[in-house]
Amino acid sequence: MADALKSRLIPGWIARNQLCYRSVPADIAYMKIRASRPTVFLLLIPLLFLLVCEVPLTAQQRTAEKPAWVLYQVAERHFRQREFARALEMYGEALAVQPLFPEAMVGMARVHRAAGDITLARRYYLGALEAAVHMTIPDEEYAVRLELARLLALSGTDDHRRLQREQLENVVARDPVFSRTENSLHRDAMRELLYRSGLDRVLVLYRLDFPQAREAHHRMGELLLESRDPADVDLAIEHFLFAVVESAGRAINTIIEIHFDFEFSTMEEFLAMAEQYPEVRQYLRTVDFFEALSGLADALEKSDHPAAPDRAAELRRVLLSR
Repeated sequence: MADALKSRLIPGWIARNQLCYRSVPADIAYMKIRASRPTVFLLLIPLLFLLVCEVPLTAQQRTAEKPAWVLYQVAERHFRQREFARALEMYGEALAVQPLFPEAMVGMARVHRAAGDITLARRYYLGALEAAVHMTIPDEEYAVRLELARLLALSGTDDHRRLQREQLENVVARDPVFSRTENSLHRDAMRELLYRSGLDRVLVLYRLDFPQAREAHHRMGELLLESRDPADVDLAIEHFLFAVVESAGRAINTIIEIHFDFEFSTMEEFLAMAEQYPEVRQYLRTVDFFEALSGLADALEKSDHPAAPDRAAELRRVLLSR
């Protein structure tokens, strides 16, 4: 058996020894073979070791064999299953492979947020925003800023409130209708129509198409509503108005896709039709439409504009009729 193994591992071994048998007397050939055996076995030992033993890979070697996005997906699965320790480990491994991986940083932030560690969660959210240029889906930056704003709202410290407002303002600043000078007439017209004819006419005539800023407008309205400055109250009205028009416009467009000849002239007609479609009804609840509507009524009640009380009363009637 040893000879068979040698014949596989050392090519020509049998041929050489057969030559020895043919060319020299048997006793001399036997002595030569005996003399060569220690050297042969020394050569065989490492070969046999490699054949029989499998050297285990370290965790770092295993990680290096997998792309960062694969490790990230594994971490996401653990996070969804609320296996936070394992998720944290896998997000960390993804970052070890690809340090500029903002999605993995957001994952780390979410784990720490779930654990109640606001300080670490904030650190990872800010790190992700610093690396936002590397995001696979650029618009995810808006969602990350809003997540951070929600987190900061929990603590209530002055520093966190300042940072919360910075995140919201950053998102709102990218709303083309609200923030761009060339579209200021559109914004002004919506506001003036609200005061002159009420929210009904605004919803009939206007649509907005920047859903990334909807929640930011809503939260900015809430922050500004806490101020006693009349200018802040008027600005809160505009933020709430944009949040309401964005949400309502999407719901109305969805209804029209199903019911192509749908028309309405009042909020009551729109909401009555929305109630007939479960997906539209669920959407309005998901985006806090009625909370934004209530915020708009609150802001109008605090406004010094002469038409504001009447507009606030109209919204209160709509909210009470639900």
